[in-house]
Amino acid sequence: MKERKCRNIVGPQVRRLRSGKDWSQERLASELQMHGWKISRCGVARIESQEVWVGDFETMLMADALGVDMRELFPHFNQQQPLYSSVNKMLDGQVKSLMAPDDILSGESKRLTASMKFPSGEKPIIPAKNIG
Repeated sequence: MKERKCRNIVGPQVRRLRSGKDWSQERLASELQMHGWKISRCGVARIESQEVWVGDFETMLMADALGVDMRELFPHFNQQQPLYSSVNKMLDGQVKSLMAPDDILSGESKRLTASMKFPSGEKPIIPAKNIG
């Protein structure tokens, strides 16, 4: 069986907000079409089930069509945990590019960037650890 990948974090909120309006997926697709997005009921279903990536512009259209502030499309994160941890947990550890701040400031980031190739021999700026 193929492993399921979460491609967006807005899908569950889209479903909740759509259902709260008693709209079908077909109705939401129609509303989005009136906002200029060529999308079908199947496309809405794939967003809600987190099967497809949703861009920033599409997120803006979704919020406008649903009549909500764009922030309502994003999940509420535990303020006691670092954001990177919450997002990585939500996406079942799929996000390999997220690093803990302590790892970013440690030699681990230097080791990773040493192996990366940058245009014209440029190197990234790695912030010094704040002492104080």
